[in-house]
Amino acid sequence: MQATFKLAIFLAIALAPAAGHAQHEGPEALERRTKTALLYRMFGYVEWPPDSHPRPGAPFVVGMLGAKALAAELESYVVGRTVYNRPIVVHQLRDAESAGNVHALFIGRAESTQLPVAVRAGGHVLLVTEWPGALAQGSVINFLTIEDQVRFEVSLDAAQQRQLSISSRLLSVSQNAPDLKP
Repeated sequence: MQATFKLAIFLAIALAPAAGHAQHEGPEALERRTKTALLYRMFGYVEWPPDSHPRPGAPFVVGMLGAKALAAELESYVVGRTVYNRPIVVHQLRDAESAGNVHALFIGRAESTQLPVAVRAGGHVLLVTEWPGALAQGSVINFLTIEDQVRFEVSLDAAQQRQLSISSRLLSVSQNAPDLKP
């Protein structure tokens, strides 16, 4: 019950900027806005190793494979926003091999064959996906739609392999929340 309450609070905070648009949008647009807001909020709950940032003030780079509408939404959403005091830059990529200097890589379901390439490339990249079974393939965070609601699941093993630290606050609201007793 407490995890459900925490999820509701996390979603309310993440979706507050998009709430005013919900009455005028279809389900696909609402799902896209939800994922956009969640993605941005999630970045603040993940820690990258210090060597992930080439220099102070360098931008936080998000790569997008497929999901062009989501990429456009995210690009407009992050204008003027930062992650760890770094401006955010969104790049639409052709393939996972061109994701060399990104901090986060979102792979849309139409590009699911690119996930193994991204996993093999290694690095300190937060891999985010949106199809069933993606965590078993190496994704760190995977969006799910359950009862018409956008949720997400997290793989701590994949995060550790990429030397990423996921906040217990984010884990506690994930669909597969581990038991996080103090």
